[in-house]
Amino acid sequence: MRGFAESSCAVSLVNAIPTGIGAALAISTRITVEAEVKRDPGVDVEYMGVNPGDEALVEAAACVIGERTGWRGGWKVRIRSELPPRRGLKTSSAAANSLAAAMMEAAGMEPSWMDILDYGIEAARRAGITVTGALDDAAASLLGGLAVTDNRRGTILDHRHLSLKDVVVILAISMEEIPKGDIDRGRFMLLAPAAEVALRLVGSGKYAEAMTLNGMLVTSALHLDMKPVMDSLKAGALAAGVTGTGPSLAALTRKCDVDTVVAALKGYFQDIRVYNMENRPGVWYAEV
Repeated sequence: MRGFAESSCAVSLVNAIPTGIGAALAISTRITVEAEVKRDPGVDVEYMGVNPGDEALVEAAACVIGERTGWRGGWKVRIRSELPPRRGLKTSSAAANSLAAAMMEAAGMEPSWMDILDYGIEAARRAGITVTGALDDAAASLLGGLAVTDNRRGTILDHRHLSLKDVVVILAISMEEIPKGDIDRGRFMLLAPAAEVALRLVGSGKYAEAMTLNGMLVTSALHLDMKPVMDSLKAGALAAGVTGTGPSLAALTRKCDVDTVVAALKGYFQDIRVYNMENRPGVWYAEV
């Protein structure tokens, strides 16, 4: 039995660290996983595209699935991704979703989306790749569209599809990484009142304003340079800010302004890509 799954990557609208409540938006690039059970113990992993450099998440997912299904054998796993990890692009959440879904399908389960989020978030926690539990990122990744979640209570507060006409998402991908262990949560907590304002903006449909405010808060908390954000806005971006815990930047931009915003970002980033917002949910199924 082989299981297949794919989930979207995403960008932040509101970081969940200050208040425990976060908002994320799915984008049109996906992480795909093919999983197959094998009798021998252990996990064999093949990466197609970007190799994250470690297998902690895959091993954690195998442990979670094994504990909850009773499977004691091993796994063959193939992972396809075009975005680098540890840059704030929600690749960990997308990979955790796809791993959990594909492995459950391969083990003969018929998982619901709630099962996938539960198993995937537990695997991410065990792998040490999330600060908040990242339900907002995982929900946007798996369900598509915009997700607002209370990560402390594990509840989805809002989920909606977005149709911002002629608006795309520009990713300016940093070559550097910010390890989760280096993040000063105390600095984020000081910004909780402003983060609550950003959440109210999301609730009232002012997504661009929320993203820009959140980006400024996260940039301050991480001691990052504000110039790329300001130059993006000056070049015509509707919104811009650091996504996740950085250091990559995301910008909401009208299609007619893409070239000028990309040109502004090229002074700071070498890897710049353009994606659509993604309202389609993830996919998971099994084949004999």
